[in-house]
Amino acid sequence: MRVFGREFIRDGDFDSEIFGYLTDARAMRRDTSYDSLAVFFKEDAEEKFNNAEEYMAEVEKFL
Repeated sequence: MRVFGREFIRDGDFDSEIFGYLTDARAMRRDTSYDSLAVFFKEDAEEKFNNAEEYMAEVEKFL
């Protein structure tokens, strides 16, 4: 992820806010895997799903 940030975010080729969606989702996945007390709600899942759609739309620009 650091290389991606260095190559695409810093140069302005990829929206840093949208890239943040990936880091947020990774943190959520980590929390659910390693924190047995982590609690997430339907709204959290819906937000992450919507963020994923935006992220994929941005990625498709590079394909």
